[in-house]
Amino acid sequence: MPAWFSGQPPRLDPAIERWAFTGCNERIRYYRYGIGDRFAPHYDEPFRPRVGQRTLLTVLVYLPANDGCAGGETVINGAVVPVKAGRIAVFDHRLVHEGRPVERGRKLVLRTDVIASAS
Repeated sequence: MPAWFSGQPPRLDPAIERWAFTGCNERIRYYRYGIGDRFAPHYDEPFRPRVGQRTLLTVLVYLPANDGCAGGETVINGAVVPVKAGRIAVFDHRLVHEGRPVERGRKLVLRTDVIASAS
């Protein structure tokens, strides 16, 4: 089992040991949250760009908003990740996560996924 999984590995066919990371999803999303905006608790669904490929990990990149964002923390499986420009959060799609409400300013985030291919 890959070392980056803590806990139960995903059930894949073929088994997780036969998958290797091969790149990032070309679909990069830009999220802009204003005061009061939030993202309710959820899990990310895997994206399957081609046969034998799928995403396993979510990647969030926090961008500078230059207006003093307060609040808007990302909570991943109970762990709080404060908003800070340049910070990157990478986590298993299967972990429940949410974006807390922004209290002041704006929260700017790029979102993509890590793609794995089966051998």
